[in-house]
Amino acid sequence: MKNWIPNDLIYEILSKLPAKSVARCRCVSKQWRSILRHQVFTELFLARSKARPRLLIGVQQDGEWRFYSTPQSQNPCENRMSPADFHMKFSKGISNYSCSYASGLIYFDGMCIRKEDEDAKHVLCDPLTGKYVILPELRVGDSYSYLGFDPVDKEFKVLFMTTPDYIASKDLDHYILTLGTGEFKWRTIQCPFTHKPMWTRICINGVLYYSAMNSDGNYVIVCFDVISSSLTQNAVLDLMD
Repeated sequence: MKNWIPNDLIYEILSKLPAKSVARCRCVSKQWRSILRHQVFTELFLARSKARPRLLIGVQQDGEWRFYSTPQSQNPCENRMSPADFHMKFSKGISNYSCSYASGLIYFDGMCIRKEDEDAKHVLCDPLTGKYVILPELRVGDSYSYLGFDPVDKEFKVLFMTTPDYIASKDLDHYILTLGTGEFKWRTIQCPFTHKPMWTRICINGVLYYSAMNSDGNYVIVCFDVISSSLTQNAVLDLMD
């Protein structure tokens, strides 16, 4: 009788590994890669990770990004800080463009990578595993783009707003790229209103919020529902007065 280990037991064992070790295990074989990409393992690993939270620290200096993490204390009165673990770096040559964070991944709107060509790339990276992926190129000129996470379907989406003269017009095509669907390509969407995007943004519970100015010159919060891929705007008080 051939010896075998149930997948449930394999999931249980591997879910206790640190993220960097899991990334290395994916290179063992196609079978291991399939196991570690299975939704059951992913959900178990995330559940265990939440039980032992870590602080992610990104440091930018002289054009170079370095990422560290350290265990997050569950005792708010504890002042002791554990040593930080180094995970990865992006070498000099990175542009000074903004970046977005959502559910463990970091998206850089424009990054130069040495082993690629000199053009800035749209890059999505997992700082804990050291893995990154370069998104397909869109030649549309000026743009603003942001990262969001869909907690229902467990999907990451990049929202790409076409902004000639820094304006996202309702008459232009804008784009979305969904990670993990098997189709690594942009699809077009329409925005029902014209606005001027800004870099301040945050993704909470499946909604990406970013600051903007509407066509009347008033400050608004644009809401991108990551699940439905729809855009709305809400007025805010003018804090400049």
